[in-house]
Amino acid sequence: MVIYDLLNTVDFDLNIKEKFVYNFYNNDETTVDDNNISNKQNDSHRHIELNIRNISSYDRRISQYFANIDITELEQISGKKLEDKDLSFFNKLNKKENYLINLQLDRKDFEIDNINDFYNVSLTSNRNAIDFVSRNFKVKINKSIKDNFLMSNSYQKFLTEENIDSIEKINKLDKNTNLDQTNKIKLNEDFNVYKKTSIYNSQNEFYYLNVGYLIEKFEKSKNDFILKDTRFFINKKLNEIKNHTREEEIKITDNLNIYDNSVRYGKTYFYIVYPVFLFTQPCKNDYHFLNTYLLCDYPYKTNEVLCKEFKRPEAPSYIKFHYNEKEKNLKIKWAKPIEKQGDIKGYQIFKRESLSSSYELLSQISFHNEYDAYEKNNNISMTQTIKTKKHISEYIDNTFNPGKIQIYTICSVDAHGYTSNYGSQIAVTYDYQNKKCILDQISKSGAPLHMPNLMLPRKTKFFNNDDYIVSNTPYEKNVNKFTLYITPESHSIIKNNASVTKLLRDNYKLSIYKLENGENVVKDINIKNFNRE
Repeated sequence: MVIYDLLNTVDFDLNIKEKFVYNFYNNDETTVDDNNISNKQNDSHRHIELNIRNISSYDRRISQYFANIDITELEQISGKKLEDKDLSFFNKLNKKENYLINLQLDRKDFEIDNINDFYNVSLTSNRNAIDFVSRNFKVKINKSIKDNFLMSNSYQKFLTEENIDSIEKINKLDKNTNLDQTNKIKLNEDFNVYKKTSIYNSQNEFYYLNVGYLIEKFEKSKNDFILKDTRFFINKKLNEIKNHTREEEIKITDNLNIYDNSVRYGKTYFYIVYPVFLFTQPCKNDYHFLNTYLLCDYPYKTNEVLCKEFKRPEAPSYIKFHYNEKEKNLKIKWAKPIEKQGDIKGYQIFKRESLSSSYELLSQISFHNEYDAYEKNNNISMTQTIKTKKHISEYIDNTFNPGKIQIYTICSVDAHGYTSNYGSQIAVTYDYQNKKCILDQISKSGAPLHMPNLMLPRKTKFFNNDDYIVSNTPYEKNVNKFTLYITPESHSIIKNNASVTKLLRDNYKLSIYKLENGENVVKDINIKNFNRE
């Protein structure tokens, strides 16, 4: 009875990389039909890219075997949605060993690096071992001890969270729940035969061939997942194998790139990939015939792919002002910023009275599509929002005081709720004598939302900015942990050779500003005895 088995072989090697690519906005990005696995490289709006690299090894028998098989039908169904009659020929291992969970486990490069760092493994002296460990493992786990197996390995570096997730999902997808291994299915009795041919025309070539990949697409929905589509994609290197005439063994590397455009923005998907082999052996009940089967090798589950982009839009940089003396208001116009994704769906207009004050939001113009995956900022009230169906790039400020210097700037808002940095910051006042607005660009476009004075020059037309020049603040992505160091140059100062003024306190606040959504997180920090002599 198999409890669990880890296999690693140099003859067959499957590795898959997956990623979401977002290029351009489209109105239907949240409503597109995702019940397909498309492969349209030229459709560049958005897609999940699967890069499948597969290595198969063959000996000299492959040439003769290839000459006796017909793959025309497989070529015809490649890339097409499979009907039930076609799917029935793809035999999976769980049909034969229904008491086992069979799958391939993958470890990413960064996970291998973490293992090496944890065990202080030398990269140079252990290169061969590292390469071997980096390869994907084929795994057999008995269903009856699956939970104990995962629990006993939960603290092991070599079984990652992604590995555990793959085991759980493959187990859940396996509809055969019989744990009795005595009820095994015989290959040549219960597997569906793909082709039956006369043994007298085969020249006794009983062999195998990797003909492609069966790919199942799933959408993750809350705690469940839904099968969206199943398709077969043929091995692109079959002609290379067919034309092989040498006697020695060959190793074929196939690289297949699939661009699945049928994905909805905001949804999460994963794929299960089965290498498919054509396998031929004599018919058990009639040795005048050969049976050829389509066998699905151990399944590989990809990581879950969240179809979201996190690129912030560009800010407007060209802004014009016109004061209407009769209406006593200031008209602001700006040009739509040039950016690649084409997803700008609104603007925020800000104003402040001085460099020492914070910006206040005058209004947000919004022309979002009703199906956009847009998360509204709850701090913006309905009275501050102007909703429209068309693109608008102008605003009238009825609160403008022509006798004072006031500072304006504009931010872009994209289809998914991300806000740009500040645009050009321009100080405005009105010259009644010459009937025109006097402008002063106090900052170019690009200042972060929490640091509007970051990019101020030393001096402008209206301001001497020395008191407002600030040092740059670092920003980081994908941070899980950080260490904060406080290194004061002095603890206290002595005045008049007598009184002591302490400069340090026990209590502080740490502020973290999230650039993607403008949220500010503040944490209290207490340092015990920090102000003690």
